[in-house]
Amino acid sequence: MRPPDQPWVCYAGSGLQVSEAVKAADGSVQRGEFQHTVFLLSISADSSARQKMANWPASGAYLACGWCMLEGYKREKARRGGATCFDGFAVPAEQAMMGLECKVGDAELQLSDSAQHERTRLVENGLATEQAAGCNGYSEFTRWLDYVSYTTCLYGVVKGFMAHALSDYDGADCPEHVISKKKRSVMRERGKRLKLTAEFGLPYRCIIDAFKSCQLSDWLHFLETFSLFILRDDMLDGIMQDMWDRLRSALLHFFRIVVFDDDMLAAGSTFNDDARCLAHDNLFAYASLIEQHLPESLLTYNLQILVCRLSKQETAKGCVATCGELWVERNIQFVKSNVKYRTTSCPEKLYVHDLMVDEALSAMRHDDCLNASVRTAVKSFDELVPKYRANIRSGPSYDTGDDITGTQLIGKGKKLKQDASRNAMQHVSQYLHRMGQSDWLHTSSQAGPQPVQLCSYILAHKRGDELMWSVAHKRSKSRVSFYAKLRFVSRHDTESLFIAEIQHFLQVINADAEVLRLSVCKLYPARYGRAEDVMTASLNSRTQQVLAVDISELETKLVTATEGNKLFGLVYKNTSGMA
Repeated sequence: MRPPDQPWVCYAGSGLQVSEAVKAADGSVQRGEFQHTVFLLSISADSSARQKMANWPASGAYLACGWCMLEGYKREKARRGGATCFDGFAVPAEQAMMGLECKVGDAELQLSDSAQHERTRLVENGLATEQAAGCNGYSEFTRWLDYVSYTTCLYGVVKGFMAHALSDYDGADCPEHVISKKKRSVMRERGKRLKLTAEFGLPYRCIIDAFKSCQLSDWLHFLETFSLFILRDDMLDGIMQDMWDRLRSALLHFFRIVVFDDDMLAAGSTFNDDARCLAHDNLFAYASLIEQHLPESLLTYNLQILVCRLSKQETAKGCVATCGELWVERNIQFVKSNVKYRTTSCPEKLYVHDLMVDEALSAMRHDDCLNASVRTAVKSFDELVPKYRANIRSGPSYDTGDDITGTQLIGKGKKLKQDASRNAMQHVSQYLHRMGQSDWLHTSSQAGPQPVQLCSYILAHKRGDELMWSVAHKRSKSRVSFYAKLRFVSRHDTESLFIAEIQHFLQVINADAEVLRLSVCKLYPARYGRAEDVMTASLNSRTQQVLAVDISELETKLVTATEGNKLFGLVYKNTSGMA
């Protein structure tokens, strides 16, 4: 199948002519004709569709990579006539067509945009064969879009690595670089100990028992979060652990959305070049270790294009987090779900029609040119189901404002009884003393340090971490959202790390109507594990302390697990930043 010539002309012609009602200054309604030009900016596709649209050979071809001329080879004893593998990571690989020995990424193999167009011209004019040029000819897509990209990290690489680590074997002797059956039992038990936060998504699925049915999101969560606990304490041997650490570090750099600090923006920087180079080096080292120690079946096309293209893609086009297979697949499935039960010969037109109808309906409410009866017939969800409308809370027990960090206490505050109020005031006083604001509660009209209002809350919203729960919240059972990462930096620049168990939240208002929003936490002194995404603390009561801290000081919520007298805190990102 060849891609169509000028695909945007086929569907849009010279543009879209739209008739819209326009209200003139004198109140009259006139119809206006507008010509909308359609621009094709990007196309999301899976591996097979990408090869067809770019008119490149299939992923099993010797020159399958569309960005370089690295030659693959057929491995022996493979099903379906042999699968193509790509080496050249640890040692240079022979390139028969070029008469060279090169590694993946060498300049001699790279194809610039102009080189891709040139090889297309050679094939179209009969000056080169498709097999020798590495393309099947001309494509309008690659003519107008100088960017063809799609990452296949989860199914293509992560799942392949774990498939080898969990390979079946007979007898008592475990093969090299394979997880033993005894260790797999430990991994199963650890999976049962994981406590997820309220918004995390699907629960953990055992990658041993549910390996074949694990979805992309399951592999994403395992890569980022669960593996820190499941694979700890030498579940993998030395070489395999080194490979996993490098693969995880590299992929998380590309998966996570980059946030720039002010210095980077002021310098005109768009990405951290050092971090990108480190991620590329880790990917290359991972592939080199596979070539040296693991079966050649893992030297796949997906691994080759990751090493060849991913860092260059970020350099050329920016953050690649939203180009990953998880998000592309979800978008594709969204389109499929829209049309799969409807009979049509043009599913793409049907999908676009539905989008435009939805947009038109949402715009009707704001169109002054429409008859009032028509506008009132189009209602919002809150108007259709008024009992679910979110009423604006007001009164002394509700936190109706927020601070400069975006923190807000949720729900109706509870006035504390005498003993509880006394304990809360001790925490508040200790916090103010620690922050050098001991006189915050003192005013000219007030002799003693007493707040005008002191209320306790069980829920809080912290910008960047969504809803934070407390131990006092009755629903904190199967889903635990009251553990957070906390760091203190002393005046001597020494850092203290804690896992904070949030007991409840406090709203303190002084006589000048100034507000403090604090979290009373039980603190467990912690230390980093193999990576800074995992922390370990002791549950020994002698090491614990209870302090009040500003809610904004709680860095992020944690997925937790307990084992013996140890508490493990696993850092995760939301929406890739990645839950």
